[in-house]
Amino acid sequence: MIYKKWNLHKIIYRLTFEQERQHGRSSFNLKSLFNLAMSGLTGFSDLPLRVCIYLGAILALGAMSYGVWIIIKTLIEGISIPGWATLAAGMTLLGGIQLLFIGILGEYIGRIYAEVKNRPKYIISTEHSRTKQEHSIAHQENTFSSF
Repeated sequence: MIYKKWNLHKIIYRLTFEQERQHGRSSFNLKSLFNLAMSGLTGFSDLPLRVCIYLGAILALGAMSYGVWIIIKTLIEGISIPGWATLAAGMTLLGGIQLLFIGILGEYIGRIYAEVKNRPKYIISTEHSRTKQEHSIAHQENTFSSF
């Protein structure tokens, strides 16, 4: 089993081995497992949104190049099946543009979600305390040592 730990935009993986359940059955069904997987995937990363952007851009560029190829082929050889190629290129282009803009919109929503989570910017692992006298002595040593 892999656990994820959020810490200053880093995901730390720790591999643990679970023993088999001694008694009873798990109440997780396929839907619960899918929801858990989606929460783990979307709760710590913007990767699915960025994949959507890249996939949309690749589809749109592919459709545009296919459209250019169809135009060149039509000018050289003539029309084989009227309307089919332009329809396929047009639908792929529109699908790619839609994916691209859905990904961009998702990127904005992902940034809003990250801001709303209100996670701390810094995590203090250890804290050392000083008395006021120790603090003033350390401050004086630092200011006088620069002369």
